[in-house]
Order: sequence, then C-alpha cells, then structure tokens
Amino acid sequence: MKFIWAKDSWTSTCKTSDKLEHFNAGFMGTITLLVLWPQWWFVWVPLAFVMAVIWEIKDALYNPDNCPGNYSWLLYILLGDGFSWRDMLCTWAGILVAWLLVSIGGVR
Repeated sequence: MKFIWAKDSWTSTCKTSDKLEHFNAGFMGTITLLVLWPQWWFVWVPLAFVMAVIWEIKDALYNPDNCPGNYSWLLYILLGDGFSWRDMLCTWAGILVAWLLVSIGGVR
C-alpha cells in the first residue's frame, strides 16, 4: 500500500473542494459533544483533533489507487483522494470554533 497525497489547493471551487465539508464536520461533531457533555471537553477536543488526523491517514491509504475495482455507493463514500493537510486544517478550524463558542461564548 502506498501513501497517497491529495492533489488539492486552497483555490479550488466549492464544486471540487470539500474544505467547507471538513470545517462543518469538525464543528458539528465537536459542538454536539460539547453541548451534550460539556464536563468532558478535555476528552472531546483532543479526540476530535486526533480523529481528523486518522481520517486523513485513511484517505491516504484507502483510495482508488490502493483499492482498484468496482465500488458500491457506501465504499465510494469512504474512499479518499489522498492525505490533505488542507482538509485537516479545515477540520481543526471547525473544532476550534466549536470549542471557542462553547467555552467563551457560553453556548449550551
């Protein structure tokens, strides 16, 4: 298995970029856990950061280059396009905004 780097950029359009999706995933996942169980913030925030890294490693290893063949719709959703540090930063930004809203803004 080879480690694939994503061929993405900051200047891609919304149709070809998933940066907003990564931000939303980080934000929604983290804010949900922080609102439901705020006393466990010291678990949820680091866990979310680590999960973003694990997701990008999954994208680097589980991609069409390493897994040739026909895919069902479920497997196609899970296929990655390579490790993208830009996607990871967008996910981290969503996590950070959720944490700041809950801790500083008092969203509960």
